[in-house]
Amino acid sequence: MMWQERGKDASGSDTWVGTTCGQTFLITRHPARGVDLWRIPGKELVSIGFKSVEAAKEYVGRAFG
Repeated sequence: MMWQERGKDASGSDTWVGTTCGQTFLITRHPARGVDLWRIPGKELVSIGFKSVEAAKEYVGRAFG
């Protein structure tokens, strides 16, 4: 799965976008909130509290890939 860095969102989070099996995911990394995983469109929260962006990417690969 390929992930694209997308820069910062309106809240100041660094963002990455990736697609697998017809689903698109957004990873956000905010200095105060940490790393979260969202399903888009609609920005539906999938999981919070990852220790790193790499851990979130690995989770998507295992759970949805």
